[in-house]
Amino acid sequence: MSDQHITTSIPQFLQELYQQGKKCQCLFQNEEALSYFMQILSQIASKFDDDTNFQRFQSHILLNIVDIYIQQSKLINANLVNIKAYELAMKLQDDERIILILDKQGDIYLSQRKESDALESYKRSLAMKIKLFGGNNKDVANSYNKIGLYYHEQGDYDTALLMYNKSLKIVNSDLDDNLATHNDSYSILIAAYTSIADVYRSQNKYNEALSLQNKILENKILRLGPNHIDIAKSYNNIGLILHAQSRYEEAFAMHQKALQIKLTLLGCNHMDVATSYNNIALVHLDQSNYDQALLNHKKSFEIISSVLDGNSFEVARSYNNMGTVYLRQNKYTESLCMFEKSRQILESLLSHDHIDIAPIYQNIGLIYYMQGKFDDALRMYQQSLHIRSSIMPEHLDIASLYNNIANIYQAQSKYDDALSTYQKSLKIRLSIFGDKNHIAIAQSYSNIGDIYKKQSKYDKALSMHRNSLQIKIALLNHNHPKVAISYHDIGRIYQCQVKYDEALSMFQKSLQIQLETIGDHDPDVAGSYNGIATIYNFQGKYDEALSMYNKSLHILLAVYDDDHLDIALTYNDLATIYQSQGRYDEALSMLQKSLKIKLSALGQSNDDVSQTYFNIANIYLHQRKYDEALSMYDKSLNISKAIFGEQHIDMAILYHNMGILYQLQNRYDEALSMIMKALNIKSSLIVDNNNADIAASYSLMAEIHHNKGNYDEAISIHERSCRNAVIALGHDHINVAKSYNNQGIVYLDLAKFDNAISMLKKSHEILLSKYGDDHIDVATSYNNMANAFCAQGKYDEALSLHHKALEIRSSKLGDDNDLVAASYNNIGIIYIIQGKLDQALEVCEKSLKIRLSVYSQDHIEVAHSYSNIGSVYTHQGKYGIALINLEKSLKIKLSIFGQNHIEVANSYNGIAIIYDYQSKYGEALLKYQKSLQIMLSLFGSNHLNIARLYDNIANIYAKNGNHDDSIAMHKQSLRVVVSVLGEDHLDVATSYNNIGVDYLEQGNCSQALIMFNKSLKIRLSALGQDHYLLVKLYLNIGICYNNQGKNDDALSMCQKSLKIGLQILGKNHSDIAKCYHTMANIYNDKQTYDQALAMGQKSLEIVTALFGRYSIDVAQSNGLMAITYQKQGKYDEALAWHKKSLKVQLSVFGSNHLHVAISYCNIGCIYKSQDRYDDALLVFQKSFKILHRNNHPLVAELYSNIASVYDDQSKYEDALSLHQKALQVKLSNIDSQPRSVAISHKNIANVYYHQSKYSQALTEYQKAIQILSKLPLENQSKMAKIYNKMTCCYDKLNQDDDANSMRQKFKKLSLLACNKPS
Repeated sequence: MSDQHITTSIPQFLQELYQQGKKCQCLFQNEEALSYFMQILSQIASKFDDDTNFQRFQSHILLNIVDIYIQQSKLINANLVNIKAYELAMKLQDDERIILILDKQGDIYLSQRKESDALESYKRSLAMKIKLFGGNNKDVANSYNKIGLYYHEQGDYDTALLMYNKSLKIVNSDLDDNLATHNDSYSILIAAYTSIADVYRSQNKYNEALSLQNKILENKILRLGPNHIDIAKSYNNIGLILHAQSRYEEAFAMHQKALQIKLTLLGCNHMDVATSYNNIALVHLDQSNYDQALLNHKKSFEIISSVLDGNSFEVARSYNNMGTVYLRQNKYTESLCMFEKSRQILESLLSHDHIDIAPIYQNIGLIYYMQGKFDDALRMYQQSLHIRSSIMPEHLDIASLYNNIANIYQAQSKYDDALSTYQKSLKIRLSIFGDKNHIAIAQSYSNIGDIYKKQSKYDKALSMHRNSLQIKIALLNHNHPKVAISYHDIGRIYQCQVKYDEALSMFQKSLQIQLETIGDHDPDVAGSYNGIATIYNFQGKYDEALSMYNKSLHILLAVYDDDHLDIALTYNDLATIYQSQGRYDEALSMLQKSLKIKLSALGQSNDDVSQTYFNIANIYLHQRKYDEALSMYDKSLNISKAIFGEQHIDMAILYHNMGILYQLQNRYDEALSMIMKALNIKSSLIVDNNNADIAASYSLMAEIHHNKGNYDEAISIHERSCRNAVIALGHDHINVAKSYNNQGIVYLDLAKFDNAISMLKKSHEILLSKYGDDHIDVATSYNNMANAFCAQGKYDEALSLHHKALEIRSSKLGDDNDLVAASYNNIGIIYIIQGKLDQALEVCEKSLKIRLSVYSQDHIEVAHSYSNIGSVYTHQGKYGIALINLEKSLKIKLSIFGQNHIEVANSYNGIAIIYDYQSKYGEALLKYQKSLQIMLSLFGSNHLNIARLYDNIANIYAKNGNHDDSIAMHKQSLRVVVSVLGEDHLDVATSYNNIGVDYLEQGNCSQALIMFNKSLKIRLSALGQDHYLLVKLYLNIGICYNNQGKNDDALSMCQKSLKIGLQILGKNHSDIAKCYHTMANIYNDKQTYDQALAMGQKSLEIVTALFGRYSIDVAQSNGLMAITYQKQGKYDEALAWHKKSLKVQLSVFGSNHLHVAISYCNIGCIYKSQDRYDDALLVFQKSFKILHRNNHPLVAELYSNIASVYDDQSKYEDALSLHQKALQVKLSNIDSQPRSVAISHKNIANVYYHQSKYSQALTEYQKAIQILSKLPLENQSKMAKIYNKMTCCYDKLNQDDDANSMRQKFKKLSLLACNKPS
């Protein structure tokens, strides 16, 4: 019904008021329009109330007022006015008017989200239209359009399309027709086709929607020209479709065209202009141009708030839009403020549980979710769900809410709940769209895939993401940003499967699409660079990874403010690279930047903040700053526990890493407690016991048992972990490689070398297949295999592998990296074993230089380097420099760990070894005991570290001559080693060897041989015939045979030792020198002095080349040459060599050292043999001063030597006095050996004999015989000589029978001594 028909009979002044009102209404000057319409109603009420024409005019005015109230979102007012209009129309019995009012009522209900009431009104209107006008009327077509809109809003697209097509059928036209000829039906046709295009857009059928909208635009231009408001609407609609296709620049261009038309036609303060600003803002939002998005939303808001009441739906919507921008900027406070303003307006207009308030609750929930306030987020989502499900239980918005709720469950590691809720969302979407492809279904598949990924169900995850990808490609074609996201998601799964090449291919596909569709300055592009960087990191391509992360950071800094969360995440990623490179200070700097942003954006109690504390703790862990690490873990733990409670995967990860920390601190019981907590949580959350996370915890538990010396338990757990990893991840997964590696290391400590090498090679093969031969993890694998070869004595193979590891580490990490330093250190250890001490020192100093450049002066790795350099100097005999380096190391360790730590114990042990070499046995013993005290407090008494310290302490007892205590201590060590490692371990062989050496020092060669042969049996079984550890053992057996007079057997053992040593160690090794030295002693005993000299000379040449002219080994070799000449009676040559030895020892030890005293003593013996008694006494006195000052047991031997000079000078009383002093010293020393006491009795007897005091002599000889007869058979030759002396005494006393008896004993023992088997 036209305005002209209604106003024909109305007075001119009312018509003028009406025209003014309509003009204001068109300009959205609603209050002015209302003023004019109210004036008209007032005039009619006062003058023309009973006139039918005026009543119709009144009804028409009321409907205009209804339109204004709807536009102002004053729906209650609109409803009241519409009821008045309805009552008036009923009074007039005006069916056409009633139809209009029913349509208005439907519009009101639809705005109030009372969809069922709206549909009822539209259907009543439709029924009256059909009855009044018939079924083919354009007004009927319009009703079908309205009903279609209802079904469209409900997501029932098929029914909506059915309604729109009914409308088109009535007006009987096609868009290919010229709509200029359809004047009456034009608006209906355009509305129907536009609505159909909108349905296509909602169905993600963007190409069909775009095609239809372009046809609509062409017809509009043909009918209306290029600058009409309806043309602007078409540009707007096309812009929406292009936006949905992520064709942002084209979308922006369309919205700008629409805006320009609207500004020209409507001015700058019109609601349609506000709509265009809003649409432009949304394009900027998806382009991450947040400042522009906010600017345009604010422009829209200014127009809306000036045109409409501040308490309107449109104002609420504007607040909501601005809140969304702030949310994307991580400005949660501002975002929450906007959403709350929107909610307050809506609650003032609607009931608190109205459908339009539900999205606000959802948005507020999203803020809480982003802040990690999951309980608050869940409460908001459930409030939104409650409102929506009561009105439309199977609506797309319900599916979206289920999706949001599932996100929370996923963040809380409630994966089963998350999966169930995602599946609810998918079920609704499938029920709405059926088997048709829709982007919402693709999203559901992606979400479900993410859960399967979290559960390590990678095949299922891939299937879901591929389903999602197929839908997106079908809807959007290959070149679309959402397709890029799917490629990215698939790449993440390949990454988890350690299929790095496939992952990289997916990330690169994603990046290529994004660069072509959204340009190179979008956060999604930054995300692709991040994905590629992650793969490069895993592949050890750190420079490439850094380049990608920096590209990502450059984009984000250009798009966001400096304090945006995505920038914080990229700082975190950069820290990961720096950590992998060992650049811990730089990593820490990045994490602190990240933490600062997160604390500002999220506050303290947030999961992301907790994660950053966790990452910082890991850096401190690598830096060995354990207190700082523990503090950070505690912060992370407290936050995570407050957010998630105890049963959450993040809690398990925290406990796991705290277990690592405690393990590194040797707090093994606390470490195991943490691991058990982690395992319990993981087992409660993850149904599949073969899960990789569970396998990782078992692996760490095994490492702890390994460190505690529980090797069988460690192997058992590692094997279980490996089985789980194989089942969960397949045979060729990196975690399986790690498990093989861990088993190999335990087998190495168990000396099961074949098993160790087998496991390490399995690990290496997997790593090579995954990474290629230039990856950091492959370098570590080479390192571990090298250690195994080193333990087998295969030093060339070990050295070759260490060099491979060094080459990879240098190329990947640069020369100034701790792993490069570690490689130099490992090479240095091999050089030390090979006796290449100059080369060892060179590489150890390189290692120290790197570590000083990487770390602070007081870092543990710097301490380790000082220890290693100290070890080289120790082997070179440069004990003073060695001690300086070891004390530097100890000082650093004490500052880091305090007194009670294994590192400190190891330093005390190292310092004790130097004191041992310097013969400062008291100081050595104190340091060993300090080390032992720490070790006992850490490990208890049944640990290998304790056993090794018992051995070291035993060696000190032995060097002090306390062989019984030494043997007891070695046996205590043996008991520990056997209980920990079993009877057949190499460490057991070492214990037998140590005990054998003690028996050898005691002169008990029979017992020594038993021990040495036990050791030999184990070593031959474990190592085969040609191993470095057999070199010294064969030497020890050879010395035993030599002491037993079995010189040929002794030489045979030495030659075996020499052959193995030359093969493994080369000809210039200290152990080869020892072989020649021992053979020289044997040749001396065989009186084949030329061969002895040749062997001695070879030994001397080696040690001189190795250690220089001034070392203890050179001094010993000089001493050996002297003894050989002495045995030949070549005293001058002997004296010259002894003096050379003395000179070296004075330079090495100073003037107050045991070895110097012995050298003086040796020179004194030469002088005595040359009858240079005064010279002899002079040097004996020098020796005596040193030994007496140090209260050394050798004082007794020195008394004997001086006494022998007095004896030769016939100063018998002086000689007797000193021999008796020697005996008293020996008897007062509980560790003195019986054989030595017997010799003192013999020496006293000899003096009595020279004094012709034969009876006293016989008494002393009998005491000596009594002692020697209880000792091993090796002493028979000495007993024979004493029997011969006793024969002489009896002859002098004319006691012939006793003399003959002694003579027979002498002959018998002499014969036995001569006929000893060789």
